[in-house]
Amino acid sequence: ENIWITDENFTFNLARAKRILAKIHQESLTNGMNLFISSWANIDREFLDLAASCNVRIISFGIESGSQEILKFYRKNIELDRAVEMIRYAGGRGIFTVGNFILGAPMETEESIEKTFALIRSCGFDQVNIKTLDYMIGSDLYNSLCDSLKSSDHVFACSENGLTRFSLAELIRKRDEFHQSYYAKHRAELAEKIRQFGSPYSL
Repeated sequence: ENIWITDENFTFNLARAKRILAKIHQESLTNGMNLFISSWANIDREFLDLAASCNVRIISFGIESGSQEILKFYRKNIELDRAVEMIRYAGGRGIFTVGNFILGAPMETEESIEKTFALIRSCGFDQVNIKTLDYMIGSDLYNSLCDSLKSSDHVFACSENGLTRFSLAELIRKRDEFHQSYYAKHRAELAEKIRQFGSPYSL
């Protein structure tokens, strides 16, 4: 009844994704099911309409930052204004949205962090995941590290490692304080959405 589509690049080829959803809808393949997918932020209303018609109940978006400079560092080609529009439209179609973000890029500042938090608020995500930048072994970021930092498979961005201006404790504190504040304010909206569209999961 609850099916997670694990392909995180499902919407990379948007035209192909639409053809798949259109065929699923045509054949009524997902009647009685709840689908959950990951999506790039550069989608459109037609895709979201098709997703809703196929019982896609949750879409998880990897946006990472509200700063265009940091998005360039992550090689994320995202039009933030359009992303906000699409995520809010998805919510209006009864699709529950998850936003995934990262703190700790080398050029991260108080201003860029606030831009990220402001973007999350404007999108009205139903769930938010904020992580500290992880230079994971095998990635280009990890390979760019000096050898002295490659003592672990995971190197987290923090001032202790010289990778960002914020300490690991500061980044965790900012994340936790925002999560607490955001959910306190968004709880009533989420409850209303569940009342209107039902739970995204079959229990």
